[in-house]
Amino acid sequence: MFDLTSLVQVSQEAARISGPTAFIEGGEAIEAAPLMKAAVMICAGDAIYALGEALFGSEAVFVSVIQERLGELGIDVPYDNASGADVKFTPRQLALMGAELMQSPCFAAHSKFTLEEIVHKDGRKTELVNANRMLRSYAGCTGVATGSSQTDGYCGVFYISRGDTNLVCVVLGCKNSATRFAIATEMLNQTFSTIRAQRLATKGDVIAKDVRVIGGKRRDVNLVAKESVVLVLEKNEPALLPVETIPKRLHAPLSAEDVVGTISYQTADGVEKGKVELVVQVPIEEAFLRDFIRNAILGFLRA
Repeated sequence: MFDLTSLVQVSQEAARISGPTAFIEGGEAIEAAPLMKAAVMICAGDAIYALGEALFGSEAVFVSVIQERLGELGIDVPYDNASGADVKFTPRQLALMGAELMQSPCFAAHSKFTLEEIVHKDGRKTELVNANRMLRSYAGCTGVATGSSQTDGYCGVFYISRGDTNLVCVVLGCKNSATRFAIATEMLNQTFSTIRAQRLATKGDVIAKDVRVIGGKRRDVNLVAKESVVLVLEKNEPALLPVETIPKRLHAPLSAEDVVGTISYQTADGVEKGKVELVVQVPIEEAFLRDFIRNAILGFLRA
């Protein structure tokens, strides 16, 4: 099993990767943990390559896994190297990737680090400084990455979480680092001043109690929210109207995945803005004759 304590043998190919670097050397043995710090904090190409080789055996397989995952996100770009050098993404694609990366507990934890150090086996030390100044200057910023080049200018993907509101801000092509952060700050301030988050439900919330069950081993069941649902709305937008579709009775068998009701949140003119799907709190098996007889006897004995 590969984890952050696993030992990674650095190949000559990984050590030759240019760009942001963790200064690892070919033949060096190093734990995955400092490589992960370098990969996430400074987008170190050599660390990314070494981790990919360790996990998947070769750069080719690593790249194919990346390409497959991008396809699952609906991102169709030619991706042909482990570090992503010369791969071009649109702002929307970068936002999608940023949001997805921040769903990883491992990535999200490392993305918040601002200053770390790698101590190599030969005594060398590599200082890792996260160039994302927003981590320190903007409330709620926990990621994602920054970068720059002569052709693309200064760029950044920023993830901000405040309460139920999570935003991804993408800034590309700035003349300098200060402009990059100034534009991101202005965009985020404007967005937070004009929107609000409304939580419709949290996964598992009981929405309807004791709904009658016909033909089941239980007589009734609670209906709960299948998933957490949060809407992002304009601050001056009128309150939404809940339209409930909740059954008075259900018929067994019932799976915990079967949607049996909904609450639709709509504008005054009937436009749906969000929907909470309802499922049974516990699965219910169909009852047979022996179950009815058993329940009748138990009921008689309790009387």
